[in-house]
Formats: sequence, C-alpha cells, structure tokens
Amino acid sequence: MCYRGTVQGEGHVAKKLKKKMHKGLAKRVKVTATGKVLHRRGGKSHLLSKKSSKHRRRLSAPAELKGGQARIVRRLLVLQ
Repeated sequence: MCYRGTVQGEGHVAKKLKKKMHKGLAKRVKVTATGKVLHRRGGKSHLLSKKSSKHRRRLSAPAELKGGQARIVRRLLVLQ
C-alpha cells in the first residue's frame, strides 16, 4: 500500500494533494487588494416593513470581517 507523499518503489514519489479553496465561502465574501475581507450583512431578505429606510440602507452596505474571523476566511480561501 502506498500513502500519499511517501516513496513508492524506485525513486517514484506519489503526488501530494493540492489545497482546495472553500467554493461556497468564495461566493459569499470578497477579499480586497489590501487584504480586507468584505461580506454582505444579514437581515435584508424579509420582514423589511418594520425596518426604517435608514436601517435597510445600512444593511445594504458591505461589512468588513475583523480579527480572527478574517483569518479563518483567508485560510479557507487558501490565501495564507
């Protein structure tokens, strides 16, 4: 039996797995050129009549992930 990354026979090395990015997360966030991670805010899909126009406008603006959350997202997107 040959495991990935181990020597197999005479000088033949099995291929290592490539890192795969999280495709679902890639559709939901955007990483800017400076490395900021932007996402859409929640709460904009239904029950909008009770929210003020100012509140709905604020929910439309993208938000930035900070600290540990941004670090996790970058790792899932294979950017580190």
